Amino acid sequence: MKITMEYIMESTSGVTEAGTTQRDVVREGMVEIQVSFHVSKRWLQRLSAYKRLASITGEYLDTETMNIVNTEKYIDGFKSRLAVDTSYGGL
Repeated sequence: MKITMEYIMESTSGVTEAGTTQRDVVREGMVEIQVSFHVSKRWLQRLSAYKRLASITGEYLDTETMNIVNTEKYIDGFKSRLAVDTSYGGL
């Protein structure tokens, strides 16, 4: 799992003609959580159904405050790669 804390800057942000950096932060604390799993056929079907939802509710550890945060997120960039696992019928 990889948790990334990002911020969104205004398009006017950047380096000025004098060489100083100007940052106009519009929003802070944008959390992106990247995960990968080896799953069974049943779980692949469940995850595929979740990605079609407008949002899902879940919890994650905020690495800045070390608190559990309950939040609403959405799934973006869902990819599946199939490999045969004959031991348990997994994918």
